[in-house]
Amino acid sequence: MRSAETITNKVKEQVENTADLTTDDSTSYKKLKEHVHSHKASVIPKEEIEKVLPWVHTAISNAKRQLLGAYYEIKPEYLQYYLN
Repeated sequence: MRSAETITNKVKEQVENTADLTTDDSTSYKKLKEHVHSHKASVIPKEEIEKVLPWVHTAISNAKRQLLGAYYEIKPEYLQYYLN
């Protein structure tokens, strides 16, 4: 998990201040509303996750498996290139 300071700094660097963000309700995101147009934090009840995010777990699982397989020795500075 990233710290609130790290996340807030990344948002300030890479997200327009006119953006509308929707995130989970992590305490790491509490200061984002100070740097964007709006920030909505929500928690999806466990029984509704499959309806709201039907393929998220599959996509994340596949990405992790791919990175652990062929790219397990990838250097951190090149990781985003592989994900792209």
